[in-house]
Amino acid sequence: MDEKKYLKILKNQKNNIEYISEIAETNSVELDEIISDAESLLLNLGYKLPLKNEKCIEREKVTLNLREWSEIENDSKHIKDDVTFEDLLTEKEIDKVLSKIKFLENEYEDMSKVECDKYDYLIAGISGVLTALIDALLVGAPGEGIISKWTDSKTEDIVKIIAKKSGWNEEKANEKGSNTLKSAIGFLERKFKVNYDHQYGKKINDYFEMNTQNHHLKSLAHSPSLIGLLFSLINQFTSTSTFINNGKLVTINEEFELEGNNIISKLYCGVGNWFMHIISDMAGSSGSKSRGSGVPIPFYELFQWLNIGKIGQHQKTIADISVLVFEQGYDLRHGVAMSIPVLINELLVRFLWALKLYFKENKSIKEILLLRKSRTLKRMLFSAHGCFCLIDLGDAFIRNAINPEPVSKLVGMLTRMNLIAWMRFGKLGFDEIKILLTKEYEKKKYVNQKLDDEWLLFIEDMSEIYDFI
Repeated sequence: MDEKKYLKILKNQKNNIEYISEIAETNSVELDEIISDAESLLLNLGYKLPLKNEKCIEREKVTLNLREWSEIENDSKHIKDDVTFEDLLTEKEIDKVLSKIKFLENEYEDMSKVECDKYDYLIAGISGVLTALIDALLVGAPGEGIISKWTDSKTEDIVKIIAKKSGWNEEKANEKGSNTLKSAIGFLERKFKVNYDHQYGKKINDYFEMNTQNHHLKSLAHSPSLIGLLFSLINQFTSTSTFINNGKLVTINEEFELEGNNIISKLYCGVGNWFMHIISDMAGSSGSKSRGSGVPIPFYELFQWLNIGKIGQHQKTIADISVLVFEQGYDLRHGVAMSIPVLINELLVRFLWALKLYFKENKSIKEILLLRKSRTLKRMLFSAHGCFCLIDLGDAFIRNAINPEPVSKLVGMLTRMNLIAWMRFGKLGFDEIKILLTKEYEKKKYVNQKLDDEWLLFIEDMSEIYDFI
């Protein structure tokens, strides 16, 4: 039953109570007058009136018969639909509700208030600077820093482990003197074939330029995201290959037969092919030299839609720049490396803030957990990631300042910049702006939610009472 029906029922019951009370009051006055006249008559006739504390004749107990709820609901159908809560309350009750609303508004104001002191900003600044230095010195450009090399190595280990689980024999590869990583990648590529793994433009009749360094980016099905999965399944089911070039989708026909006897088994094989092919390409292709080109960071491929801008002598667009940056090794492996200092920054701010609350402000662990979504903490995180990004930008600019060629300079800067940090900073900045723009709306939403919760609790209690009676 919706709220409007409950209000109509309550309004009808209120009207009934007021009507009964009015009749009862009128009857009570008349009854008092009759009783007074009767007493006077009895006294005049010489009768002695009984004392008030004397036992009166007991009446039979009346059994209360409750009506069906549907009957009560039908009785309220004549009530107009425009009934509101104000129609049910007295002026005193309305004042009480308004006081409650004011209390909830003040409660929301206290919750949304930013109360960062100098220690909070100090924590944010120190964390942002330290983790930015970790990023600049230990991550750096793809494949250069200690952390970047470590993630490359771990990615290779993951590829080998999964290849072994799938049937690859490392011992045979060693006996043949083969590169074990290339052997593992080649095994996975052969076992989990797909129809969209074109490495050169020539394989697609030179529709556009493509090579081993960028084909994982241009082929949408190579993205380790929902976009990649969607296009992989479309390509496998329709015997096509889908690419993106200069902001446009390019689809070509490619004969392919997906294994499976029905739609469920084919879907299962399609998802399996996509996932295992992503694994095979995470550490580069089997034919790539040195580090090789891995798969893109999830959703990085969307930059290719930005076919705008004219940069440098050759009028490069943002889409072109994104491809050039990817060709420098700006792939998923490097994305994992970049996420490490960002994660440290996030955790360090939260940890130091919790210590400050525990020791300086004497907050309990339970109270600290309840404040984990406070505006103060969000402002600290925004400040910390802002410091991180400023240093990241400065480091990238300084290292490429002497490069005279605009495109090469921009690519060099972007290659050293931490995309994960900028995405996190952008998300926090968006949240700050959203809070400022929607403060009044969120306050009303908070108050309404609290009042709705109390209303639902009242309805539940009334239902339980009715069922009990």
